[in-house]
Amino acid sequence: MSSQPSRVNGPAVVGGPPSAAPCYIPYVAPRQRFAFRYALPLLPLFWLLGMGPASSSLRLDDITLRVRMGPWFRCSVPRTAIRHAVHAPDSWWAIGVHTDFAGHWVVNGSPRGMVQVRLEPPAAGAFFGIPIRVRWLSLGLEDPDGFLAALAAPDG
Repeated sequence: MSSQPSRVNGPAVVGGPPSAAPCYIPYVAPRQRFAFRYALPLLPLFWLLGMGPASSSLRLDDITLRVRMGPWFRCSVPRTAIRHAVHAPDSWWAIGVHTDFAGHWVVNGSPRGMVQVRLEPPAAGAFFGIPIRVRWLSLGLEDPDGFLAALAAPDG
């Protein structure tokens, strides 16, 4: 018996014979991945610290925004907690993972391509395994316009 969904007269059915009662599978928008922007001269340092492109990601679906930069930063934000997102000035003073100890976190590999996301209620996260609360995220992205457009899209 297969556990793969199959189409039987319209609704998706999981397992069981075709005569089984349909089990509806809710639609979840595909996860979109956005890349962090990296300053090329610093890329070897990011790789050495485990914060390079292969171990860092920003993923968005219609339910959750997940941000990870190597072992240094992880945060899972319910999409309903995202209150405001805008372009932000370049963060020339901070590259990597930084905080003001009041819930504002900068996560970037380059000072350019910054967006700022305000969260309410604060989201749970971790800084090198230590639990944190995140109120604001400043993210340095390759495609800040695409990220902001995806946040504004009704279906993610």
